[in-house]
Amino acid sequence: MSRTTEIERRPAAADMAQAKRFVWRLERLLRAGFEAETALTIARDERYDLHELLELVEADCSPHLAARIVAP
Repeated sequence: MSRTTEIERRPAAADMAQAKRFVWRLERLLRAGFEAETALTIARDERYDLHELLELVEADCSPHLAARIVAP
C-alpha cells in the first residue's frame, strides 16, 4: 500500500467512527424518551454530556428538562 493511499483512508476511518458515535448517541437518547428532533440535535452536539443526560432521565427528570439543564 502506498503512503498516499494510507493517508487518504484515515479521514474515512475518522468519519466512520464519528458516524457510529452519532448513531449510538441517537439510539440511546431515543430509548430514553427524547423526542426525535431533540435527540438529533443532542446527538450531533458532543458538548452535551450524554451520561449526565441519561442519569437525569433515569432519576425521573423529563428529557426536555434534562436537555435544558445539561445544555452547553
